[in-house]
Amino acid sequence: MTRRLAIFWLGALLVLAGCSTMPLSTMWKMRSFGPDTLTQVKPEELRVKVSIPQGYELDFDQEKPTLDFAVTVDGRETRGKIEMMEESHQDVVKKAATARAPAVVNREYVMKFTPESQAKFATLQRLLKSAGKGTKISLQVGTHFAKVPDDLKDGTEISFTISLLLFPKDGYLVLFDDVRLRFVADKAGKAPAAAP
Repeated sequence: MTRRLAIFWLGALLVLAGCSTMPLSTMWKMRSFGPDTLTQVKPEELRVKVSIPQGYELDFDQEKPTLDFAVTVDGRETRGKIEMMEESHQDVVKKAATARAPAVVNREYVMKFTPESQAKFATLQRLLKSAGKGTKISLQVGTHFAKVPDDLKDGTEISFTISLLLFPKDGYLVLFDDVRLRFVADKAGKAPAAAP
């Protein structure tokens, strides 16, 4: 499977607080979030945690994950990408929904900014600090698969979970819980590509 076709978006952060896949507890905590929230984050402490099924792996070598942002100030939009790196990964056993269902093993990745990316995020924070009311920002995490099962077929579905750590004292916020991702064949029929 080509990495070019394997890209998928892990979701919009902050701006999708009303998404049906977001836990109510997270929606409540994020009710007061805004651009000023990000100005208080220490770049070296921000983490993104992604959980995907065993047998799938994210790419941190050839196609590094990025935090993509779009900031709109006085009608003018600024876009950019901030590279992220893997801090750790582990296999986690998830409890089955029912007693008869088998347990599920997920690969859980924790991502953080590179030293260079911390400086870029600090630049974004300065932009937000100087902006006035009505400033809009959207954040997305984009990544590629480095590995998928050899027998992956068109229509295969997997679920993934995304959590965000802004302030260590508050712990992780579960942004999207068990979101379904479906692989569909591209028009040329070369390989399945991930689609939400």
